[in-house]
Amino acid sequence: MTDDVMRRIMPARRSAVLSGRSDQDSQNSQDSQGGSGSASGDTVDQLPYSFGVKELWRSPGNAFWALDQALGGHQRPARVHRWVARHPVLFGLCTGVPFALLFAVIGSEEESDGLFAVVVGLLMGSVFALFAFLERLRQRRLKRLGIWDGS
Repeated sequence: MTDDVMRRIMPARRSAVLSGRSDQDSQNSQDSQGGSGSASGDTVDQLPYSFGVKELWRSPGNAFWALDQALGGHQRPARVHRWVARHPVLFGLCTGVPFALLFAVIGSEEESDGLFAVVVGLLMGSVFALFAFLERLRQRRLKRLGIWDGS
């Protein structure tokens, strides 16, 4: 075969493999398009992502839960963990206010430092509340897996 013929055949085969069509289907589509066509017009460079993306996102999730289990994530939550998971906003306030007071005492007497202390307290309280919410999700997963009965 000449190089010109190979250039026309290979993109058609590649597009058939990428789209999941058989050689017979790609041959029929070439015939219906009116002959051999140009090499650039026959290629379809789209991958079938429906299966691949699900597997791509499943892998980091499996890795996270394996790390969680290795660090003791399948153990029953302690009493403090249960309280934190049931009251994430209150826990955020209880941790954010001391940070705000700490930065207010440490800072100088300028007005901007008082605002900075409030912002730091809100940010730290939000971070702790987020982790409390994640603990709630972990406990929900333990119930779903049957490891913990919720008592």
